[in-house]
Amino acid sequence: MDGADVTDPYGGDIFSVNLNYDAVQEVEVKALGAEAADGSSMVGQFMNIVTKSGGNDLHGSAAFFMIPQSFNTSNVTGIAANQRKDYQPDTTLGGPIVRNRVWFFGSYRRVQRDQTFNNAPVPVSSRGNLWFMKITTQVNNNQRLQVSVQYDKVIQENAVIR
Repeated sequence: MDGADVTDPYGGDIFSVNLNYDAVQEVEVKALGAEAADGSSMVGQFMNIVTKSGGNDLHGSAAFFMIPQSFNTSNVTGIAANQRKDYQPDTTLGGPIVRNRVWFFGSYRRVQRDQTFNNAPVPVSSRGNLWFMKITTQVNNNQRLQVSVQYDKVIQENAVIR
């Protein structure tokens, strides 16, 4: 992501960070045939993610994702539906700090999910905040400097760890 290796060091998954997807500008995926120069620790696969940067105009977005319990049902007679309540607001904002020279971009996602699996009596509860901030500056005509910070803290309760 933006040139940094974010491969999951424990499970080897290709992406180990949570991110507000509205902060993603472009994605490149290589599977079966990724070159050694790509630097992937995954066997034959590679993903490159570029995050958004601010520009000379102020831009932002807001979205709200929701799954209320009333949307859940079961297609098996006599078996109750798993419970799932999911609320997720997303926001982004980007723009100039110094026009044509320094820009900012930020995103925020709130994770709030309660979900049961196999009709367990207690739902898995996820709560957290995902912050992403990026400052970009045009050093000269040929060089651009970017600094980004990501805060990703999601706490799960009643989850099974394997």
